[in-house]
This record gives sequence, C-alpha cells and structure tokens, in this order.
Amino acid sequence: MSSYLLNSSTIKREDQQLHDRDIFYDSVQQVVSPSSVQRSSNPIVQQSGAQSTRTPSSDSIEQALLKPSYHEKCQALTSALSGNLNIRNIQHQYSTIVQKIFGFGQYPPGWRIEVTHKLKSKRDSDAILAFLHPTGPLFTHVIYKLLAEAVVFEFPYNCLPGATKKRVEERLPLPELYNGKLVPGHTSQPVVLLDAFEYYFFVFAHKMVSSSTKAQELYLEPSDWLYPTLLDTYLQYFLPKTGIPDAVPNLPVSNKHPQSPLNTPRIQTPLSRRLGLGLLKQTTPQFSRSLSSQHHTQDSNVDGDIMWRSERIVQILAEFWMGQTSLDLSTSTDFRFAASPGETLPSHDLIMLVRMLIKHLHMFVNTCDSNPLPSHQQNAQTTLGSLKKLLVPRYIQKPLYAFLKHSIEKWPLDTSFRPILETWLTFIQPWRYTVNATGSGDESKINLDDFMRLWEGFVRPNSLFYTVILQDVLSRFSRIDLSSSKMAFQLHRVCKVLNIDELMSILKDVDVSVSASLYPYPELHTTGLYTTGYGDLTEGHVGDAQSLLFSQISNLESPLFDYRPLFSDEVLYQVRILLQEMANAHLRVKTLKQSLQSKQSANQNSSILSFIGLGTISEFNDAQTSADNKEYSTAEKWLETSIADLSNMLRLPVPEAAACSSTESMSGSGSDTLPDHIAKADGRVELTALGRYQVLNGLRKFQNIEYQCDPELQPVRSYESDVGVIQLYKLSCAINKKYGEWFAQQCDNDGLIGYIARRLLNKPSKSSSTLSKYPRLSLRFMANYYFLGYGFLGYLVMSCALGRLPAVVIATVLFLLYIVIMAAVDMARGTSWSD
Repeated sequence: MSSYLLNSSTIKREDQQLHDRDIFYDSVQQVVSPSSVQRSSNPIVQQSGAQSTRTPSSDSIEQALLKPSYHEKCQALTSALSGNLNIRNIQHQYSTIVQKIFGFGQYPPGWRIEVTHKLKSKRDSDAILAFLHPTGPLFTHVIYKLLAEAVVFEFPYNCLPGATKKRVEERLPLPELYNGKLVPGHTSQPVVLLDAFEYYFFVFAHKMVSSSTKAQELYLEPSDWLYPTLLDTYLQYFLPKTGIPDAVPNLPVSNKHPQSPLNTPRIQTPLSRRLGLGLLKQTTPQFSRSLSSQHHTQDSNVDGDIMWRSERIVQILAEFWMGQTSLDLSTSTDFRFAASPGETLPSHDLIMLVRMLIKHLHMFVNTCDSNPLPSHQQNAQTTLGSLKKLLVPRYIQKPLYAFLKHSIEKWPLDTSFRPILETWLTFIQPWRYTVNATGSGDESKINLDDFMRLWEGFVRPNSLFYTVILQDVLSRFSRIDLSSSKMAFQLHRVCKVLNIDELMSILKDVDVSVSASLYPYPELHTTGLYTTGYGDLTEGHVGDAQSLLFSQISNLESPLFDYRPLFSDEVLYQVRILLQEMANAHLRVKTLKQSLQSKQSANQNSSILSFIGLGTISEFNDAQTSADNKEYSTAEKWLETSIADLSNMLRLPVPEAAACSSTESMSGSGSDTLPDHIAKADGRVELTALGRYQVLNGLRKFQNIEYQCDPELQPVRSYESDVGVIQLYKLSCAINKKYGEWFAQQCDNDGLIGYIARRLLNKPSKSSSTLSKYPRLSLRFMANYYFLGYGFLGYLVMSCALGRLPAVVIATVLFLLYIVIMAAVDMARGTSWSD
C-alpha cells in the first residue's frame, strides 16, 4: 500500500493551520460584510415575506395566487405581471410568488411541481412550464428587471446544506458561491443575500432536498414529470449543447450584474497552500480572474453576463444536491464524511436529477458547432470555450466525489443501489455524450484508436473516480449475494464499462506515477500535447503526473488519506477473492437452475389429477417455475460475462469454477463451498464473522450435517407449539420408560408385527441416555401446527357428515389401516427399518 503523506517541510508548518484558517475566515467576513454586498451604488435589500404598501398591482398578484387551479394562477399572474409594473412594488411580491410556487418557507406544499405528472395534468403542466420558462413572464417581467435594479433578497441560513452550515460554524473555507453573500442577520445567525436570479434557483434546488418533499421513486421516466422537465428546460437554455446562451433581455450593458464567482479572491486552504498544487492555473499567487471579468475588460459585458448565469446555475445545483455531505478536513485521519445534523441518504428522485445534470454537462462540454470533436481538443479562446474547460472541475468534481463516496459507503446492500451506480458510471463515461455518440450504451463501439488521444485529458484529472471509487464499489459487491440477477446485472455494468484496454493503460500509468520504484510497471511515456475540457494538460503536466494525482488527493480527500493503487498486490488480491465469489455464485446459479429443471421433469404425470384428464399440479405452478428459471438464466449470463470482463480488465486468471460449463454433476460439496470457519482441536467447528454472513445469506453451507443428540430435544421450530412440544415430550418419556423393553422385543420380530412396530416407533438414537438405546415412541408430530390444522379440519368435515363419535372411530380405523398397509409394503420390499 502506498500512503499519501505530506513531506517533512510541510509537516513543520502544521502548527500554522489554525492561524491560517482564522485569517481566511476574517477575510471572508470582510468580503461578506454588508458594505461589500453592493451590486450597485445603493442596492435594495428585500426581506423574504416582508410586508409592503398595498397597490393595485400587488392586489392583482394576490388575487391571482388565490385562483383554484394552477393554469388559472399562471394566466392571472401573466396578466398581472405583463402590465406596466413599478419595480419598487413588484420587488415586495417576488419572494412570495417564488415561495408559493415551490412551497418554500411558510407556504408548503406549494404547487406540488415535484409530484406533477405531465400526462395526467397536461393543462396545468403546460401552463406552469410556459410561466416558469426562461423566456416566460416570471423571468422576463420580474427576474431580469430586478437584476437590472440590483435588488437582493434574504435566503434563510437554516435552509442551507448541512455541510455548508458546518463549515460556517467551524470557520472553514466556504464554497465560492457564498463569496460576498453571507452577512450578519437580525438574530445570531447570518443570512444569505441573493439577487433575484440566484434567489429563484436557490428555492428551486432546495425543493428536492427539503423535509417537506417525501422520498419517493417517481422519476423512473424523468421526462414524464414536471420538475425534471423544468430542470431540463433550464439546462438547455442556460447551458445549450449547441450555440451560446441568449443574453438577458432588458438588462443594461453595465457592471450592475453580479460578479462571476471566479472574479473573487481565491483564498487557498492551508493544505493546498502547503502543497502548492491545484487543478487550475492561477494568474497570480492569490487571485484567479473571472472569465467573465476578462471579457468585461474587452467591452463584452453581454458575454460576461451569459457566463455568470451558466456558472451560477451549476454552482447552485451542485451545492444543494451534492453538497449535503463533505469531507471533514479538520480532524479526520481517514476518509470520513462530516455528518451534519439531519443528514440522510439522497432520495431516488434526487439521484436521477443529479444524473440528468451530469449527462447534460458532458454534452455541454463535449459539443461545439464548428468542430465535431470534443472541446478537449480546442484551444477554447472564447468565453464559452473557457467556461466549458473549467465548469466541471471547479464546481462539480469535488461535491460529486463526496456525494458518490458517501452514498456508496452508506447505501443499504440491496438492489436500490442501481441509481447511484449509474450516476457514477455516467460521470466516468464522457465518451458516451458527444456529437458522434450513438447513445446505445455499447462501450464496445468506442473508437479505441482515438481513445487516449481524446480522453486521457479527462481520465487523468479524474483518476480517483476510476480507482478509489471502483475499489469501494467492488468491496460492496463482495458483501452481497451475487446469485441474484439484479445484483449480477449491476456488477456486469461496472465490468463492462471499465473493460477498455486503453482506459486501464491510463490508470496503470497513474499508479506508476505514485512510486515507480514500488510498482514495477512500464515507464510512463509522455508525448505531445494533451488538451482537456477540464484544463490543458501540457507536456510538463503530463511529465509531472505525480503532482497531478496528489493535487486530486489534496482537493478531494482528507490530508492523511491512504491511496491504494488499483494495480497493487493488495487490491488485486481482494479482486481475486471477489472473482472466486463470482465463480461460486455462477456455479450455485447453474446448480439451482439444473435442480429446478430436474424437479420440473420429475413432477410431470406424478399427480392424481393426470388420471382424470385435468393435467398435473405442476401446471398450476408453471408461471412461478418459468419466472425462477428466467431469473437463474439471467443471473448465469451476467455472472459469466462479468467474470470474463473483470479478469480481462485487471489481467487476472479466470477462476476454475467459472470455467465449469458442462452438464456434469456440480454438487458443490468441495471444501471451497464451505463457510469460513475455524476447526477446533476437539473436532468442533466455529464460524467466523464472514462464515456467519455466508450462512445467513445462503452463500455457503455445510454438507451432510446430522443431529447427534436426542432428536426429542431439538429446538422448537417456528411451525410447532412450544407448549405442545414440552407436554408431549413428557408424555413420550413416561410411555418409553414403562414400555421401552417391550418396544424393543416387538421391533425384533421378523413378522408383520415387527414391521408395524418399526412403522410406529423411532430408531434408537446415538445419545448416551439409557432410554435412547431402545426404540421409542415420539408424539412430537402432534405439536405441529399443520397437523393440528389439517386434523381439526378433517374432523370438522367428518363430524358434520357422520357425527362426532363415528368420525373419531373412522379416523382411527383409517390410521391403523394405513399403518398396516405401509408395513406390508415394507415387508414385501425387505426394508429393515422405516423412519
């Protein structure tokens, strides 16, 4: 294992860490002081929900919000907002409109946009989409006008993500989104001052993480629901796949619009300052000028404003949807997430929205009108090109990494893990989201000749997503039952996506860069110039691959994180164990499939119904049998391909059990199928923690286990009455104690009497008890719930038909007749003892 540790020179400066943080926090307080939150010379601060003087326009807006249906609300609001409104009046109503739409603050549940199905509520959905469209009435007549007047609104501190609040309380560096926005509030807590555009998207993003939104699984088809459609509309408009975003209408060309976050001082954390590493180049040691501000100097304020909106939307969505967890960089010595109060796992619907965002960003970065190649191959001299280069690594990489790590670590070991897995696979496959991508999901169709030329610039700066998270995912699969077809399919998806030779070559070179002396792999070759949509990889950067890797670790992981190379002996050993588990699961599935088929064949023509032309009982279970057979066949196919892909991916041999594909007997009775255990000197076996897990989940079991104590003392089953077992055991002991020797004499008889006795009595047990040496009578079967239920039902039917006494007599006669017939059959067969 290779540990990523700080060098001796940086360790000596560890005592300055707290002092550096205090300096940073003091600088942030200066930046966010009320005097610095000015977007014009005299900005207007509007409190959320503040009362205002009533005017005709405000009355019409209030009346519009009281309409019974949503489409009527939209029509009335459109009419009210389309008139000649005084901006000083509408600013008091704006926050109320937004809060009532999304059910924010004191207005839950709002218009219930997140649970509205477009097909079931088509009229309302169309009206809401038109009203909230970026070119609709709310943006055109309100938001853009408020932007021009530099009006700001208060967003509650309590509604911020838990990780952000934790950073504020611990005086840690905050995300760039909050630069110039946190100010002291009326209470002890600060407030966030936002312009109209930011306020709308803060409330929009907060809707999916608020406590009022129930965790549901609605967005199986996101395009059918209103909220995902609205999200897609905003992404398509502000981050278009082709062309450039439209300029803000009615916004004067001036410096009134807020600064891009890239234009604010970039204050480094103590860790990054000590390492001197970073994914982004800086024009000065302490500051990185905004791309939009660079265009301001070139008299292109419109382009700067376009970039500001695009940046803001990505920042806000990443902050609320992926920023609920973060790395605790202050106290952690290993990777741990800062558990903030009320922190929970993301919902299924939220994960689907995050995946939508990642897909769109890949398309946004990898497309260009003039050149079909990804933007990784362009010089990116324009504002939009520069935005594409920096958008994902600056605003998405870190929160997404924490989001995925936390979810993979905490998610239950069941099939609901699929959305998280697909979100990770979406991010690490940017080649699927290009102009030339087919969208078929078949990774084998990738042009492998151009893979390294096109995508090495993405893989290297994001190598931890391929190595560290992959190890976490494979570790998770080693703890679940892979014989399930759904689990096997998830494993198949991982192995198929990553089974690309060129990709593995890049990741192996990353491992080489850690320590070439410890890992004897081929030398890292660097030729030419690599360009990426996430920053240029010049010849010097590629040559200094170790610095690039350490830059990722310092940015994404905790200071003392132990980096384990993917191709190290330790990791490969764990993968070999997983391969063996996959092979055992493959063998187990084939065995179950063959057993099911044999059982199905044996049931044919074995029923009494077949004699009267009604078919067989198995036909009534045909649907269930077919479903089980399909389940086993599917799991067998996915496991077979997964074993081949994973073995080829890491160049490991295929386990022998996986190569067993003939129809020969596969009983699985070998020692490799036994649970993990420790054999004691006295012959006893003790299960380990892994062995107990294997037994409880049916992964492995012991063969030919016999109960060697008194059978009457076996534990009470779930289908037995504990009181009946105890009382019948006492009665049996009394009878056996009195008639034990006589029972033995009758069982030694070679005639029909002896066979009847052996039918009624149990064999002597191997217990050391004196009574157990004789044949004995066992009445425990009478404590069985099934026996009691069927016996009472039969007695009830017979007593209704024949009377109580005749029913008892006939039942007794039938029982004795059955015993005599079966004893005669045993005598004819020469059976020595029948259990």
